[in-house]
Amino acid sequence: MATTWLPITTGGPITEAITVKDMDASLDKGVYKATIVWQLVAAISENHVDMLPEAIANIFAAYLPIEGSIYHPERPLVTCRSVSCKRVKAGIYTYTAKYSDENSTATESGTAENPLLDLPIVKPVAGMKPLAIYKDRDGNALLNAANDPLMQTVDDNIVGFKISANVAAVPSWVLNLRNTCNSNAFSILGLSVPANAARFILPSDFLSEPKVRNGIGYYEFRYELEIDARDYHYAVPLNAGFNKIEGGVKKAITFDQGAEPSEPVPLTVAGDVITDPSPSNVNYLTFKLLPETSYAGLPGLS
Repeated sequence: MATTWLPITTGGPITEAITVKDMDASLDKGVYKATIVWQLVAAISENHVDMLPEAIANIFAAYLPIEGSIYHPERPLVTCRSVSCKRVKAGIYTYTAKYSDENSTATESGTAENPLLDLPIVKPVAGMKPLAIYKDRDGNALLNAANDPLMQTVDDNIVGFKISANVAAVPSWVLNLRNTCNSNAFSILGLSVPANAARFILPSDFLSEPKVRNGIGYYEFRYELEIDARDYHYAVPLNAGFNKIEGGVKKAITFDQGAEPSEPVPLTVAGDVITDPSPSNVNYLTFKLLPETSYAGLPGLS
C-alpha cells in the first residue's frame, strides 16, 4: 500500500497529518491476524491534556479504526481486536490496530463495535475426578465372594465447556439455572447433548467488573456446563439395605442366627431379600437429583 498523507485542517494555520507507517498479516493454525500502524502528526499545544495519546487519536478518529471495526470489505470476519496510541516525540504519535478473525464463524465475526453483539466464546474443558461405581463394564453388580455389595472408586474423565458472553447486566435467569440439568437437547461446538446430560455451573468469577467499549457498558458473564451422557447426573445406587418389606410391612433384616447384617443386603424390586444374590440378578434404583429446566437461549448453545 502506497504511503498517502491525509491533510486535516483544524481551523488554524497549522495542519495535522496521518499516514500508514507499517503493516503486517499472518495466517497461523487457521487464525488470520493483521496489524496496521499509523503515524499521527499533531500541532503541539501548551496544554498537556491536548497532547494525551487519546486526545491525539480523537483528532484523527474519522480515519482510524476502533475495536470491532472491519479490517477490509473482502475480509468482513476479520475485525479490530485492540488499539493503542503511543507518543514517539513531541507532536508525533503512532496508532496501532490489531485485527483477527479468532472466534469468528463462517458467517459472523467474533468481535463487533457494539460489545453486546460479540459472539460467545466457548472452550471445551476436561479433567479427572473420583467416581464411585457399583457396576462393572457389563452392567453387573460388584459383589464379593459372600455376595455382599462392593463399592469401588475410579478416576472418571469428565468433559465440559466454559462459555463467556458479554451482557448489559446480570442475567435474570442466573438464579433459576443453578443446580439444574437441561430439559431440552442442544448442540454446542457441533456436539449434540441430550436432555439431562448437561449440568449448569456458575464459577467463582461468573461476572467480570464493569467494562466499556466504544461508549457501551457491559460485563463478561461466564458459566460452565458439565456433561454426563452416561448417567445423566442421576444417582444410581444398588437396591440394597438393612430392612426389607414383608407382608407390606418394613422389617429389619436378620439372619437365621438372629444377627443383623453389617453391610446392605441386595433387595428385589418389591423390597424382599434376594436369597442368592449374584452380579447379574441384583437391581439398581434411579434418582433424578437435579431439577430440569430449559437451557434454550443460553449463550453459545444452538
